[in-house]
Amino acid sequence: MKKIIRILALCMALLLPLCASAATVTNSHEATGVVYMGAYSKTYVVQLDNGYQIYAADGTPIGPVWPQMGPLQNGNYYKVLNGDIINVVTAQGEMVMTENYFGYASPGSGWILGILMEDTTDENADYTANSGAKMNMLRADIVIDNKLVGSIPRGPYMPTAKTGVIGDYLYALHEDGRCVFFDKNLQVTADITLAEKPTEFMLVDGKYVYTPTQQPAFCAECTLTPDQVTQSVIVDGCNIIGLQGQVIATLPADGHISAVAHNGYVSQYFISGNNAYKSLWNAEGKLLIPSAYDLATEGYTNSNFYLSGYQMTLSAEGDLYCYDKTGAVTAELLGLGLKYTTCMGYMEGSPILGIKSAAGYTLFSATEGLLDGVYEDIEPSRTGAPVAVVCQNGLYGAVALDGTVVVPFEFDDIAVSFDGMLLIGERADGSWGVYNVAY
Repeated sequence: MKKIIRILALCMALLLPLCASAATVTNSHEATGVVYMGAYSKTYVVQLDNGYQIYAADGTPIGPVWPQMGPLQNGNYYKVLNGDIINVVTAQGEMVMTENYFGYASPGSGWILGILMEDTTDENADYTANSGAKMNMLRADIVIDNKLVGSIPRGPYMPTAKTGVIGDYLYALHEDGRCVFFDKNLQVTADITLAEKPTEFMLVDGKYVYTPTQQPAFCAECTLTPDQVTQSVIVDGCNIIGLQGQVIATLPADGHISAVAHNGYVSQYFISGNNAYKSLWNAEGKLLIPSAYDLATEGYTNSNFYLSGYQMTLSAEGDLYCYDKTGAVTAELLGLGLKYTTCMGYMEGSPILGIKSAAGYTLFSATEGLLDGVYEDIEPSRTGAPVAVVCQNGLYGAVALDGTVVVPFEFDDIAVSFDGMLLIGERADGSWGVYNVAY
């Protein structure tokens, strides 16, 4: 019956499926009292009778039981109550910050700053409590990638209005525009003045420099390599320019050409064309998607192109296409006059879309095309994970990119890790099911 409903609801769909290896549940177990999933670290926290415990994805307890705890960086680290002070442990349960810190800052993934304060009578103190007590910052202890690497003392560089991370460099941005960069050894690499928040590259006297070190970039004098930076190319007119100033490719002059964000990883993509029809190119000048009417995520976030390894597009006629990173079409859905508003997950860059119809949602996979089944609701991935959470008969389960049901339909809610390899479902009776999935 469901197959008949799907055919009636979506009419005749022409697909080009590409088979993928089957998703497999490698471990599943029951849990009680789950209060948090570490989506980054694939861990979870359970409230026990005597406190809180971190668990690995397979259900193995990590470290001691803590009276209180809370996540930092989506479970990359955890704050724990140790005696009467708050300390920080890694997702592996290792203590990395043991002082009685005033507070913590998280300027970037893998980085934690512990702020130590001291009492002062200074009328211009860094902090004044409601009681009137005054404190100045003493130092900032720095953890990078699960290790305490050192401290930045109070002085010309601290305290600061804002901290952040660009590549392997920490910056401290002051209210007067002074911006100081530190490498992972906490050595100063640049001390500059900026009018706004720093970006990876900046123009100095009309020439590009790498902001954290002020090294020349996109010119013959550049010694940077692509693995040292996030954005390794820029657009100059119709030319894609490499770090050493070389012309990597020339795009056709068919309209506006814009540099597109790099997904936070290593690839960059470029849009060319007019407002109605656009093309997508990679950093080597290869045409990946020709003349698409509506590029998913374009105009929405510009940072999700090929987030999952696949890219969805819609034509002016409402035909849905999926491309891989070579520019090959892996699946398509034609003749339905679709819009992005009827393709749930389209703008988020999900590899599994929910095609909306009067009957509900049918799943469209980047590798398999249209999948069997009609669902009442869908929560598509926002991180590119190859799985979608869907509702059937009022209960939620999860379906992988290849159509495999990896979580049964018995939950009121399901949390998914960033990579989709850990899923935790909560039932109405307060019990939990934990699933480890390999794709």
